[in-house]
Amino acid sequence: MQNIKTRITPKDILIMLVQWSFLAAIRIILFLMGLVIVPIALLFAEEHPDTRRSYSQFNRNCYWQLVTLPRWAWLWSNDRDGAMGDKRGWWDRECGNARSFKCMFKWLALRNPVHNTTFTRLSCNVCKVSVILIGGSTELDFKDIEDGWQLLKTSGNRFPCYHLYVVKPKWGLYINIGHKIKLKHSNQFIVLMDSPQKCWKKFTFRVRIKK
Repeated sequence: MQNIKTRITPKDILIMLVQWSFLAAIRIILFLMGLVIVPIALLFAEEHPDTRRSYSQFNRNCYWQLVTLPRWAWLWSNDRDGAMGDKRGWWDRECGNARSFKCMFKWLALRNPVHNTTFTRLSCNVCKVSVILIGGSTELDFKDIEDGWQLLKTSGNRFPCYHLYVVKPKWGLYINIGHKIKLKHSNQFIVLMDSPQKCWKKFTFRVRIKK
């Protein structure tokens, strides 16, 4: 894998700001809609018993199975984890009972809102592009940055995707904006071997300041 580093240009800044503003507005609207749609759709949720399995890490005496919302609420469903949270059992432990209406609502509407936009044109398919570093840390995974920043851009698609990650513990600053691309995603065959669904990286907008 070869990671190319370039400099950010005024054109990058313009595209990035327009793109982020547009996607943030759509995400906010869909999130608010989900607060109404998800609880109604959960009344008609479909269970998939053939997917049932024990949790792999937490609460291993309990089980996970895929639970999806009806087709008319597909955007607010979760084709990867379903309504019961992760397959490790972390959400089951964290929320108390992943099979409860309350926990499924929290997972779909609050913790992972409008998750299936991940599989639409609002997201970025990293299996068809290269990821380029245009500023900051060279960490292959932005989550490994403990104090610093990183700005990434995709190359090979008509409209590039961007991701800005900033973490400054001394200032209590945390910023995570853009499509959740990573430098390690340029190693495309690893992503494909794991799961084609993981090629898709959704847009996120998180800014936190703690005093």
